[in-house]
Amino acid sequence: MDKKSQKEIRDSRIKSGELLVQKLKEIPNNIRVVVSASAIGWYGPDPQIPNPNPFKEDAPSNDDFLGTTCRAWEASIAPWRQ
Repeated sequence: MDKKSQKEIRDSRIKSGELLVQKLKEIPNNIRVVVSASAIGWYGPDPQIPNPNPFKEDAPSNDDFLGTTCRAWEASIAPWRQ
């Protein structure tokens, strides 16, 4: 995947998360919960099928494009939880 496509993917996720948080803080509302889910890309590729060591919820994100995108995407919505 080329760099332009990667930037479009990252921006579409991260900037939308940041915009959501910004508007929730600016506009009076009764919203108490925002559900946000990134993607299975957090864990990286499955090393083998079936995987003898399944991914665990608390596993760190992978350092590839999808993993770092997921990490940044989740971080963009994190200020709402504070």
